Amino acid sequence: MTWFLILLAIGVALIPLVISIRRSTELFKLRVSAGQARLVRGRIPQSLLGDFNDIVSSPPVQDAAIWAIREGGRAQLLTRGTIHPDQVQRLRNALGMYSLQRIMAGGKKR
Repeated sequence: MTWFLILLAIGVALIPLVISIRRSTELFKLRVSAGQARLVRGRIPQSLLGDFNDIVSSPPVQDAAIWAIREGGRAQLLTRGTIHPDQVQRLRNALGMYSLQRIMAGGKKR
């Protein structure tokens, strides 16, 4: 029984480490509601955020999350929620126009 408690304590102690490792590759995270994207965390160039807002506003995306991570020296887009596949592709195309360095030099959340 004590071994189980020790393993459980170790598992709980490792949760923040796993979260921080996952977020270390994250460039930005956006929350979309009612066709409007807003920055939750990270850095994003204002022009890219404007492009994303244009894409999610027509047709309006009601509820979604969009985030970009560093993978293989490039930015990769991930989405969750009710975004049409065509809009996801348009978001990827917009992200592809920006270099990793330009994204990392983008603005922070105010």
